[in-house]
Amino acid sequence: MSRTIAIDFGTTNSSMATFNDNKFLVIPNSEGELFTPSVVAFTKDGKLLVGQTAKSQAINNLERTIFSVKRKIGTNHIYSIGIEKYTPTDIVAMLLKKLKKDAESYLGESIKKAVITVPSYFSNAQRQALFEAGKMIELEVLRLISTPSAIGLDYILREKEEKKKIVLVFDFGGGSLSISVLEIGYGVVEVKATIARTMLGGMDYDIKVFNHISDRFIKESTFDIRNDPIACQRLLETAESAKIELSAVNSTDIYIPYICNIQGEMKNLQTALDRATFDGLTEDLTEKAVKLIHHVLYGRYETFMPEDIDLVLLAGGSTRLFSFKTAINKIFGGNAKVMISSSEAIMRGASYYTAVLAGDKDEPILLEVYPFSVGIETNDGNYIKIIHRNDIIPTEGRHIITTANDNQSDLELHVLQGEHPKATNNISLGRYVFEGIPPAPRGLPKIEVCITIYANYLIMLSIKDLGTSKEKIYRINSLCKNDEDYLDLMDLESINNNYNDKADNN
Repeated sequence: MSRTIAIDFGTTNSSMATFNDNKFLVIPNSEGELFTPSVVAFTKDGKLLVGQTAKSQAINNLERTIFSVKRKIGTNHIYSIGIEKYTPTDIVAMLLKKLKKDAESYLGESIKKAVITVPSYFSNAQRQALFEAGKMIELEVLRLISTPSAIGLDYILREKEEKKKIVLVFDFGGGSLSISVLEIGYGVVEVKATIARTMLGGMDYDIKVFNHISDRFIKESTFDIRNDPIACQRLLETAESAKIELSAVNSTDIYIPYICNIQGEMKNLQTALDRATFDGLTEDLTEKAVKLIHHVLYGRYETFMPEDIDLVLLAGGSTRLFSFKTAINKIFGGNAKVMISSSEAIMRGASYYTAVLAGDKDEPILLEVYPFSVGIETNDGNYIKIIHRNDIIPTEGRHIITTANDNQSDLELHVLQGEHPKATNNISLGRYVFEGIPPAPRGLPKIEVCITIYANYLIMLSIKDLGTSKEKIYRINSLCKNDEDYLDLMDLESINNNYNDKADNN
């Protein structure tokens, strides 16, 4: 017997659940815990460690321990461990393999299929990498569901909402922030708009605290903790604890015994951090998060104002930050009800969706959107959108092009993803050639370009000569860059550029 599970793939922790016989169950791992650290390590004798065992030994084996692989997936980054080299997809496969094995052991059934949650703005390259990681361990990834959508599904299931509501969902976790506007009611969850920053999360707040305390320690001892890997790891863990405490109290004491050895003497680190200082250190991060609200509200359709939002659902540990809660209440407090979703909301929604995909449940209906525009480059270097940002998927767009030269037999199409009118300011999804156009004066051949995005986010390109009916079909595979900023490029900068261009033209 085989069962489909839901996996919440997180930057810092991952978890899994199932929905069977109308019952929701979070599946514990082999250690009996409901959350598995998203950490992979290799011991010096070559043994693979995944999860808590990998995290526990990290301080003494930092150079062979891999954290936060979610932030690297979709790039061609290489992890060099001794003489071995691993891609982010390899590491993710190791994480998924442990989760799959632990689920099989706990449930006593084989696991062949899964639904995996991802940030709403995961790029095509990131999504493809997850599908590939599943294939590597013989786990069919049926669907990648955005975390805000999963939260919306959980809400409609629990509240049995009939009257339509406009709901703004925040999922602010350890490594990323996803925001979606949903219309919920009558058994339907429809994503109206979505946006995210894949490189903004709670760990960025931890790093701010880490650097602040490190700078203080330098002034007191002239020793830079950042030069000591073991001290770094201990301080990062303490910084995270301090951040969490400051969500509930105004100040916290920080003490790490024997943090480092200075000229033969072991030194302790002892200091304090208050909320006002923390908020000042992290103000730029909170501002980035709040700015995304305006982008998702005033997106392509520009149909939402803060007063249009009936409910704000907050999920993820970072939504508990005092400065973030204050900002949210300032924007929506007078208009919308603000609720903190339970830690199980994402897993409940995603696991229920496995039953929907299996045909065991016929509602709620989930209508998701593609978060980017997709189109082609023109001869003059401009960009034509064929699929528009926030179009409901599955979706399809068509555009007619022609030849630029007499008797031109071939066409090269440059497919792009982004919002900027200039092709060079968007992300390339590849160049595709259409050959065998019959000789004709320029401008006469009619070539139809069709871009299709399926519910599983697979992108297909069809190029067809309408005169001869000759057609060529490509599966679009995103190019990867070894640049973390690439993963965030589409979130904010391209949208800002789009708005600036509009303003300049008015």
